Amino acid sequence: MNTMGGINSVSDDLVTPTVNSVSDDLVIPTVNSVSDDLVTPTVNSVSDDLVTPTVNSVSDDLVTPTVNSVSDDLVIPTVNSVSDDLVTPTVNSVSDDLVTPTVNSVSDDLVTPTVNSVSDDLVTPTVNSVSDDLVTPTVNSVSDDLVIPTVNSVSDDLVTPTVNSVSDDLVTPTVNSVSDDLVTPTVNSVSDDLVTPTVNSVSDDLVTPTVNSVSDDLVTPTVNSVSDDLVTPTVNSVSDDLVTPTVNSVSDDLVTPTVNSVSDDLVTPTVALMCLLVAASVALPGGYQHPSYNVPTPYTFNCGVTAGNNFGQHESGDGRNVRGKYYVHLPDGRVQTVGYRADGSGFHSTVNYQGTASHPGSGYGYH
Repeated sequence: MNTMGGINSVSDDLVTPTVNSVSDDLVIPTVNSVSDDLVTPTVNSVSDDLVTPTVNSVSDDLVTPTVNSVSDDLVIPTVNSVSDDLVTPTVNSVSDDLVTPTVNSVSDDLVTPTVNSVSDDLVTPTVNSVSDDLVTPTVNSVSDDLVIPTVNSVSDDLVTPTVNSVSDDLVTPTVNSVSDDLVTPTVNSVSDDLVTPTVNSVSDDLVTPTVNSVSDDLVTPTVNSVSDDLVTPTVNSVSDDLVTPTVNSVSDDLVTPTVNSVSDDLVTPTVALMCLLVAASVALPGGYQHPSYNVPTPYTFNCGVTAGNNFGQHESGDGRNVRGKYYVHLPDGRVQTVGYRADGSGFHSTVNYQGTASHPGSGYGYH
């Protein structure tokens, strides 16, 4: 049920706002004295048990602010008072003269808070008292020359308690101050009953571990430990399981006998060979002579190169003695011939030259 208070004294241009969303037990206060150009904003959302006090005393040029008293030049958007040029913005936008955020969501036992952001000269007064030149600050912003009247007294130089003091029957906390049963979050903060933790504390309830601790719960082993579980043996140990013997040990298994041992298996023992020789000598015709393997073989060797220094060599041997010679054309034009002989007495050589030596100036030769 909505109860609108009667307006006993209102100026010509007063515009009384409608109440778009008010709980069943909402009581709208009566405005006994309001300034000429008062424009009261609408209340978008108020809880069920909200009780707004009446305005008992207001000065001549009052622009009715929050709970019951506002000074002349006050631009304070509370539930029932707004200045001339009041613009009711959203919670996060504020105009130069006044920013009156709407209360979009309030719990059941909400006690109306003050505005979070007000224009530069705005000073929010407390309940039931406002001086003539009162400038009421917001909760978080109060001008230097603020003079807040006390409750129910409107003297010229009245000093009213701060925004945080409220009368006995009225609970009008600031956005940041909420009563025991109240759940009245600020624009950026939510009350304990709605969302108790902050952004970080909510994160604690939802995701208890930090980024690293969550990583510990999800993937307990590190990259190396995961590698240990997936591939337990190292590269060498895997190689041991696949190819157990080394190259040499495999060679031993494949070719067990050495060259000599294979030869032993292939060549018949000496006794058997003797028997074969005796049998052959008996079977062959008489007069056969076995060859002598110690007889040297004679040989002859010749070579020659006609290009360049015209080198040549001749050598012969009978297996015991070697004879030979070699020749070469020297750079000075002569031909050198070396004869040599090798026998049981040693190596012997003789050197002969043929021709006349000539030494050109730019040439080369022997000296």
